[in-house]
Amino acid sequence: MLFDEVTSALDPELVEEVQIVLRQLAEETDMTMLFVTHEMHFAHEIADRFYFSTVDRLWRKVRLERSSKNLNRSGLRRF
Repeated sequence: MLFDEVTSALDPELVEEVQIVLRQLAEETDMTMLFVTHEMHFAHEIADRFYFSTVDRLWRKVRLERSSKNLNRSGLRRF
């Protein structure tokens, strides 16, 4: 399932509720979910891996446990 900026217009309390519902859905259905977001906090809370992209291409895959280090050490910092 694809979610494009699913939390962009929500206040923090609603974002948390959305995260709970999405986690339940993922556990109950074993469904792959792809999130497009500019909100890094949300991405860290909901994802188990990241794919960063620019306008014209998929830029880099980063594992969750390494994402902070990789963001600081590479060109991904601009994101």
